Amino acid sequence: MKITALLPLALAGSVFASTPCSEKAPSAMAAIQKFCSQMNIMVPSNYAKTGQRGYTDATRVSITGNCKPAMWVPHNYCMSQFENMCSNGGKHGGSTHKYGKNGCQHWEIQYNTGGAL
Repeated sequence: MKITALLPLALAGSVFASTPCSEKAPSAMAAIQKFCSQMNIMVPSNYAKTGQRGYTDATRVSITGNCKPAMWVPHNYCMSQFENMCSNGGKHGGSTHKYGKNGCQHWEIQYNTGGAL
């Protein structure tokens, strides 16, 4: 593979790495990326409730809720809403917010300073 073929990937990574969330809370950003990579997230669902962990077991993102019928979370909303929560959240990105019809989705970025969640 030619090095020039890797240039767009390197540039994309460097742009993404400069987001406020990734600078402030890299483990939370890793969890957000993993979680939002699933393209058919529904709330409620086992996937959304279980969530994903970041670089350490001390960080986890998840969405719980009681939406009826179940609501789809589009990839772009997943990324932008979690990134905004992280950027405006606590020291390690910890935050909660309600989204969806009548606030039926409870989004959460958890960070446990004592270790695994």
